[in-house]
Amino acid sequence: MVDDNVLWVYGIAQYKAIRKFIRYSENISSIYAGYEESELYKTRKHDYGLWKDNISLKNNSTKFIDLAYDCDYMNWILSKQVGYCGELSYLSTLIARYSDVKFHEKAFSTLLLTDSHAFSLIHQDINVHLKQHGCVVANSIKDLVLKIKPQNAVINDSWIYKATKLKKLSDHIEQINQYRVGKYYLGKVKAMGISTEIGAMASEYQDNTMFSQVVEEFESYYCKERQKLFMPKGYHPPGRRMSDVRRSISDRIDRDKLQRQQQIKEVRDVLKNLNAGSSGWYSGFGHSDRKGMYFKGIINHLEKAVNLEPPLSRNKLAWLFHAGLKLSPVVRGASKPKVITFKNIKVTATSKAIFSNKILSAKRYEFENISNMNLDWAREIKKTSNDPKVRHKLLCQHLFKVKDDDDLYPILYSNHGKALYYSEIDELLKNGIYQ
Repeated sequence: MVDDNVLWVYGIAQYKAIRKFIRYSENISSIYAGYEESELYKTRKHDYGLWKDNISLKNNSTKFIDLAYDCDYMNWILSKQVGYCGELSYLSTLIARYSDVKFHEKAFSTLLLTDSHAFSLIHQDINVHLKQHGCVVANSIKDLVLKIKPQNAVINDSWIYKATKLKKLSDHIEQINQYRVGKYYLGKVKAMGISTEIGAMASEYQDNTMFSQVVEEFESYYCKERQKLFMPKGYHPPGRRMSDVRRSISDRIDRDKLQRQQQIKEVRDVLKNLNAGSSGWYSGFGHSDRKGMYFKGIINHLEKAVNLEPPLSRNKLAWLFHAGLKLSPVVRGASKPKVITFKNIKVTATSKAIFSNKILSAKRYEFENISNMNLDWAREIKKTSNDPKVRHKLLCQHLFKVKDDDDLYPILYSNHGKALYYSEIDELLKNGIYQ
């Protein structure tokens, strides 16, 4: 029989490795109490929704049970860093299946299910290992102690940051109560039909993937935790306390807020420099300067958003940024050539300014860490040609997704086309840009 301390250490290493990559689960309401309006919470909920949609598509042609052994799907959720009890339990099964860590006797990792919760059991009970989906293992979570033989089994419950020897189930119940999730553990405990012999396919996974990083992290944790068994004062690691998880969330939200303020300031300053680089002719002599007015409108909104609570979302910041970039090649006034060609297309001062060293330096902006706000495409255009017209054309093709010169007329020259674009900016500035 494998020593229960060794299986316990195995479970602890698993949940620590998993929770290093998927730090929080948004369906534990107690850890997010008071933070439900944070972008962190909303973004992670959204990303988890994408994962569920993705998995639903695959279920049309694949048995749900097969997904537990699908490294591609685990890589997908790891890339999003989201997961509830089911995904965390799947990860524990995959780690057990593919890790090099083995024991001198056969041991298993089996997924179990209550009415509303999934967790894994690390054990040596061949009968439990062989149970099919839906078969009852115990009448309740507390009844597991009497049903699993031998009694060296360990519950690995990454969802509540805890691995517990089954014979010390009271410690696990205490953790369940601390996270206020007792309702999820009610009902009979059934087999999920997903079980693997530990180390059954050691190292037979693709390297250089997110999942391979989790396996490596687990093996590192296992070595460290195993050494602690020999400490003079013994080894009594608790699960992670809910207060510690909430403090981590609070710190993350504070860091995100500071980062977002920096990103907003950078976007504001970029648009200020673009507008400052525009022709001064339209700013005087009583001429209408709608383009300049819309530049200033976006800049003013960004100015107000710097200290906004809750912070401006990434999506809204990206929309404002791209709205400003798209203003740059718009031609002021109504003058236009009869036919737009590469030779006679007007290169605006703001279009030229995008490629200036003042705006487009080699150093990356903090806001470029946000999806769709990377400026490497502009740096590439700058390296491609020194000709302002070539740069301008490539800029327009990127911003407006057009290839033919004629397609640029309604966007850059016509009063009707410009009016439509200006009205879009009006709606953007008016309708909840701070949400």
